[in-house]
Amino acid sequence: SGKVTAQDEPIIGATVVAIHEPSGTRYGTVTNISGQFNLQGMRTGGLQVEVSYVGYQTAIYKGVNLSLGEVYTLNVVLK
Repeated sequence: SGKVTAQDEPIIGATVVAIHEPSGTRYGTVTNISGQFNLQGMRTGGLQVEVSYVGYQTAIYKGVNLSLGEVYTLNVVLK
């Protein structure tokens, strides 16, 4: 879960894709009216998270590790 912002404003409708690196399984969602997103039921282990929105540079986070039952928070600022 987390929040996507740019210039201190929430980004509505930004695409968030998490790729489970060992298996290639992809999970995706978009941000809501307050710029927040939530992905549930993901596999444990290493993930790559990509956040994109038209007109902004795609933010890529590699090596995000999830443990069973863990809530991982990723707040993103797009440029």
